[in-house]
Order: sequence, then structure tokens, then C-alpha cells
Amino acid sequence: LEFRRVLFRSVNEWKNLHPKVTMYYRGQAAMYNWLPSLYRKKTWVDNESIMNDFVFSTMVDEFRDCHTTIEKLIKLKHYNQPSRLLDIVGNPLMALYFACDSAMQNETDALVAVIYLNNESEEVKKLEKYSNSSDSVTELSVLANNDRLSAFDKTACSNLDSTGEHKECYSWKLNEFFDKSFDEHEENCAKCSVYSFLKEQSHQCKKESGIETYWNDISLEMLDRCIIVHPVLNNIRIIHQQGLFILCGFNSEDKYAPPKSYKQFFFNNKQRKLFLIDKHDVGHVLEELDRLGINKSQVYFDLEKTIDYQKNKI
Repeated sequence: LEFRRVLFRSVNEWKNLHPKVTMYYRGQAAMYNWLPSLYRKKTWVDNESIMNDFVFSTMVDEFRDCHTTIEKLIKLKHYNQPSRLLDIVGNPLMALYFACDSAMQNETDALVAVIYLNNESEEVKKLEKYSNSSDSVTELSVLANNDRLSAFDKTACSNLDSTGEHKECYSWKLNEFFDKSFDEHEENCAKCSVYSFLKEQSHQCKKESGIETYWNDISLEMLDRCIIVHPVLNNIRIIHQQGLFILCGFNSEDKYAPPKSYKQFFFNNKQRKLFLIDKHDVGHVLEELDRLGINKSQVYFDLEKTIDYQKNKI
């Protein structure tokens, strides 16, 4: 109870002082890092499209109502598929529940992160909240379908200038290639994985949208960012959890790490507070949340979790 009061007091004080601040929350066991699960193994990054394709092709009925890649990724996330998505919530009590529930299962301390974003800052301009039908969400989510990602290597192209930079294959936008034939560029950059990667990314964007003229100007710079996704409320868990997601794009300097803006959001953000709950207090916090109607049955709202909740209550 005391922890909940401290959390609320901190949030309310900051909101009163900074009315233009947007707040997000993340709750987890303290033992875990803050990386989206995809980045926890290099082999998962290299095989992201293969892993996803396998599930989509073998469990077709499960994804019949998912019309976009982001909807599929959100559903996969709920079943622990390695993902470039990270859950955040707009409700501090939900974050507190997730932190304590995870800590209870792992017998460790719990951690709640309260992340503040000033709506007038440059950070927010890079981390705006998007609906899952936006172009930005399409651009980043279909990275999960790009089978050229595993071969990406900025140094693989022989078509470099005297400084070691790509003459045509790195800083450009793809539409500059459309002024000439692809054959000409493929001859110059036959081994360029950057060119191959962006060409495939453009194809995936067009395939997703059904609009052939879109995304001819796609670039590495465009993909090297993170955004906050406000998903369609077609999933009962998302509705009950008030869930949002951070969608990570592509870090061209290190494909095995999230974009640099992700680190800025979580680790270098001065507008951030961390609350640690001792593992011995986790059970008491969960009991208090249960009295407020926040428990496994209500948060996950499915038959299995409801039965689990009732069994533990009796």
C-alpha cells in the first residue's frame, strides 16, 4: 500500500509541475534487461522472418483476422515469439501488476519504470504515438518480413568512395535508383547487401499497402528509429491492459541492437524514475492490487488465467 502511494504521489507531482508531459510505464522482474526479446539472441535477429513465416504458414486460422503485419506481431508477442516489440502501458497500476507478477514467478525483486516525455521535446518528435495503420508503422513492422536482413553488412559493397562510404548504396534514398535501371546498379553493387536489403524493404512495404508507388524513397535513416504504437483495440488483453508497444526499427550500425533512439528513450532519458520493490513485499502489493480489481483474471481475461486465478484464491 505504501509503495502504491509513493508511486502515485510521484506521478501526480510530476504531472502537476509539467502538464505537457506524456507518461508511459513499464513493469517487469528486476532480473530482466529492457531489450525487446528479439535482440536477446543474434540467431533470432538473423532468422526473424523465417521464424515468423513458419508460424504464419502453419497456424493460418490463428491469423485470419490479422490484416497487417503489426497485428500479427502483436498476436505473436502474446505467445512469447521473439519480437521487435516491447510492451508499455498507460496505467501505472498495470505496470505495477506486471512487475510484481513477473517478480513473483522468478522469485526476484520487481521494477517499475515511469518514463516521462515532454511533448515539446525532440525526443517526442522521434517517438510519437502512431496508430497501426500509419505509414511509419508499416515501414518498421515489415522489417519482420525482410529476409535480406540476415545478410546485411555495410562493408560488403565494393562500390565505395575514398572515405570508405558507399557512393550510392548507403546515404541515398531508393527512388534515386529508379532514375536508372536496376540492372545498372546491380552491376555496380552486385555484392551490396545494403542495396539488396532496401530493395526488399521497399517491396515488403508495397506488398503490405497494396500501393505500388509507395516507399520508393525508403532509406536506412528512415528505418533507424523507434516509435510508440497505439494498436487497434481488437484484442481483449490489450483493452484490459491499456497496452501500447514500442516498435523498434533497424540499427544500421549494429543490426543486433535496437536503434539508438531506443537507448535514449529508456536509458539516457533524464525524465525517468525507477521504483524497485523488494521481493519480500511483492506478495503484499499483489494482494493490494487484487482488492482494487487488478489480478490475473482481469488483466489477461481468458479462460486459462481466470481458472488459475480462482484456483490460487481458494
